[in-house]
Amino acid sequence: MSVFANPWEEIGWRAFAFTRLEATHKPLFAALIVGVLWGLWHIPFFVWTGNPMSGFPFWPWFVAIVARSIILGWLYNRAGLSLAVAVVFHVASNVFGAIIGINSHASLAIVNVIAALIVLGFSGAQLAKAPAANKPYTSASLPSERT
Repeated sequence: MSVFANPWEEIGWRAFAFTRLEATHKPLFAALIVGVLWGLWHIPFFVWTGNPMSGFPFWPWFVAIVARSIILGWLYNRAGLSLAVAVVFHVASNVFGAIIGINSHASLAIVNVIAALIVLGFSGAQLAKAPAANKPYTSASLPSERT
């Protein structure tokens, strides 16, 4: 499922939302906004009986997903806005989690928060975005939207 769903999530969350939020906000703030929205977007999976996520504790998972949004924002910026890098990380982390089985979502949250703090320690609020590139995007620099 991850191989098919996660690329679409990254198109929406990183390539569309994060890129546009970075046009008017610091990358860290953009990643936090995307992380919160990304977490809230998954709420139906927590209440859908029979869905694997319905057995997960929501708050530790939510903290982990917001932290992971910071990591993904950094990877996306660091790789020159490469959607492929974000997709590979997203799919790999979900598949790895499914293979090993997550017994403690609190531990998963702690690992993701520590990783996000390490990213912030190295990149700061810019999340690897070059300072010169932190100027607001112009309409010409954003991907075109066809109507």
